[in-house]
Amino acid sequence: MPALLHSTNATPDKLDLGTVVALAALAVAIIAIPIAVFATRRWGSRRAKISVVSDAISLLPEATSGLVEVTFRGIPVNEPHLVTVVIANIGPRDVSSEMFDRGRPIIIRFDAMFFGLTQRDAALKTVSAGVGATGDDAQVAIRPSLLKRGATWSFSVIVAGPANVQVDAPLVDTDITTGHGAPELRDVVLAAANVAVRGILRF
Repeated sequence: MPALLHSTNATPDKLDLGTVVALAALAVAIIAIPIAVFATRRWGSRRAKISVVSDAISLLPEATSGLVEVTFRGIPVNEPHLVTVVIANIGPRDVSSEMFDRGRPIIIRFDAMFFGLTQRDAALKTVSAGVGATGDDAQVAIRPSLLKRGATWSFSVIVAGPANVQVDAPLVDTDITTGHGAPELRDVVLAAANVAVRGILRF
């Protein structure tokens, strides 16, 4: 008997739906990587960025030491200094109140005896230490609120001595820079000093 011949028609393998989806996802990922790199280089990561800058000035020249006494609310201040703090939103986006991690405030600490606030922006929500506070208690807390892009907050305090400033800013998706003695603060510092001398301090 002649051998029976069976003809077979070759058909391409069929891809199941899962494989198609996986290949599509891989293609999207390959395309997305250079786009993400380009976008980051072009527009940045869109993280917020704030700058906290402080400056201190002595309210009494050294030549007057022992000759003139400065008091704050009736309490003598040894080596009175006016410290001005400016918080500036220098990033690409607003800093909203929701970005304060778990509603915690920004804490500004001073390593000198604290006497009190002399000036602050009207929109700034603060809680400050009592007269004579020292150590970790010598601080000003800034409550959660909106700091728009390009906007600033500022306040001034009286301390005994040329205090250094420490910043604890629990803000999510936000980069923090700190500094002191910035030339751009000079006008703000002088204005705050005038307010302090005319309105609160008594010689």
